[in-house]
Amino acid sequence: MVTLKERVPKRLRMPVSLLSIAVGLVGLVIGYILTLSGLAAYYDLLGLQKGGGLTGPESLSISVAGIVLLVIAYLGFKGFMYFAY
Repeated sequence: MVTLKERVPKRLRMPVSLLSIAVGLVGLVIGYILTLSGLAAYYDLLGLQKGGGLTGPESLSISVAGIVLLVIAYLGFKGFMYFAY
């Protein structure tokens, strides 16, 4: 059985690993920002709920989107380690 790493030609392994690390870094940064912003809005640390801004479920959905991006970042780092080494 041929693994995924063996199916990718050697000349494309470096660009795929660089793309994976880029996805990991972008996902990490944006996921971190969304997760903490959603939690801060949920606990009303930003002052957005008083003026009719964000509700509790909206804030939690922002946090969940951030957690999903953090998972994508983890997969990007795993992909980098898989193709780079």
